[in-house]
This record gives sequence, structure tokens and C-alpha cells, in this order.
Amino acid sequence: FFHDYGGQIRGIGDAAPYKLKYYVDVVEDVVNLFTTVSRPGDFSGIFQFLMQAGRPGPYENRKIPRKGDEMKKLFRFFLILFAAAIPVGGYARFIEPNLLRINRQEVSAAGKTEPLTAVFFTDTHFGSQYSPEKLVKIVEKINAQNPDLVFFGGDFFDAYRQDADLLDLDMIAEELSKIQAPLGKYAVWGNHDRGGGASRVYESILATGGFTVLCNQWVSVPGSNLTIAGVDDALLGSPSLNLEGAPPEAFTILLSHEPDLIAELPMEGVDLILSGHSH
Repeated sequence: FFHDYGGQIRGIGDAAPYKLKYYVDVVEDVVNLFTTVSRPGDFSGIFQFLMQAGRPGPYENRKIPRKGDEMKKLFRFFLILFAAAIPVGGYARFIEPNLLRINRQEVSAAGKTEPLTAVFFTDTHFGSQYSPEKLVKIVEKINAQNPDLVFFGGDFFDAYRQDADLLDLDMIAEELSKIQAPLGKYAVWGNHDRGGGASRVYESILATGGFTVLCNQWVSVPGSNLTIAGVDDALLGSPSLNLEGAPPEAFTILLSHEPDLIAELPMEGVDLILSGHSH
């Protein structure tokens, strides 16, 4: 259909050279875009790539400007944008929810406590989009870390009232009770736990599973020099933090579903903040 003569693509008809090169460029751009996101979670080059989509390529630099070039560039931009939405949407819907990664962090306690292992998990959003049966694997992963403490950062359910028929609360409580943590299991409220009808069951389910749900309060952990504080959800609750009476020499961990509260609450005496919500 086309041949390369002296570095110029020629085709059938007067407009064929540019049109053919244009569509070849678009195909190459889409292939490059899919290569960019070939690794899960790697979207670093997408926006830079899209910004370059409307720039002239080497053949376009040598062509005589034709009527409608700007519309073709705009069409090319939206075509590549649409192509980008396919892998991004597919990743967000089918891949990311099924990934279960362990992110290990080491925090200095400045001599306030002996070395401990804590597991923090958050924003499970159990419901129609994320089956509660996946909790079995989560529990297995947590126990495999041999934690001394376990923390949950809120948003256990996604839309409880809507998904209630899909949620076996007895099974959920039983699985939570299998989490082993000799120094305790602690949790806080998330906005999805306060809203959507979940407030009726959230605290009781976690309590049955062995978790202490902290709401604007702190506790000293028996057998350690630790203080665990937890505040209410910032969107649908009334968060406040008062560490009066807490041992000043203790290592203090604050659980807050929304990280934004760090700018609104007194943080004096807090050594470590664990938050979710921003996924």
C-alpha cells in the first residue's frame, strides 16, 4: 500500500503521505504508551507522554501545513488519552484490588521501648467490590509477620447498607479473632464506618474479633512502655486528642483515619502517626 522513497513515505492519492504517516505515528504512540504501563503501578511516564502527543514528529516538520492540522492534533491527543484510560481503568478495577503487598518500615523508638513488630492495615472496604472472603488471606499474611501489635486504620466496610446481604458478620468476626498479637489489637473509625449504615455494626464486629476501637482516647499497653491513642473520623465524626495523664516517657502511637488531622490536632507527645484514607 505504501513505500519509502528517499526517506519520504508516499501513498495513493495527494493526501496519502501525511495521513499515512499520521496514523503510523498514532499506532506507535499507543504501543509506547502500553509499554510505559507494562509494570503494575508504573504510570510515571503517562502524563509526560500525553503532553508530547500533539507535538510534530520528524516527518510532520517537513510537510506543508494543511487545513485541519490543529484538529488532527487534537484528535490525536484524545485518541491517546482514551488509549491510556483502558490500561489505567483495567488496573484499578481488576489488578490493584487483588494485590496484597507488605511494606516494611523501621521506626526508631529512641530508647523508649524494646524492639517490637507491629502490623498496620487499613481501608479494606469490604463489600460488593472487595469480597469479605479475602479477609482470610489478609489474616494469614498478618499472622505470618508474627506481630506484637496489630492496628486497623478504618474504612472496614465500603457501603454497608447497600452490601449488607453480601456480608457474613459472624464469619468476619471469627476471622478477625484469628489475628494473633500478644500486646493487643487496636482500631479507629473511618468515614465509611461512620456512614452508610456501618456505624450500627462496626464497633461490635471489631470488638468480637478482639480489637479495641479507640475514639478520642488513649490506652497504655500492658507489658510495654507504649501508649496507643486513637481519634474519631474527621469527615463524619468529631475528632479530638487529649494526652493528659499519658506517661510522658512512653512511646506514643496515634491512629487517625485521615492524615490531614496532623495539622489540626495537638501533636505534642506523639511519636508515630498511622493513617489510611488517602489510597
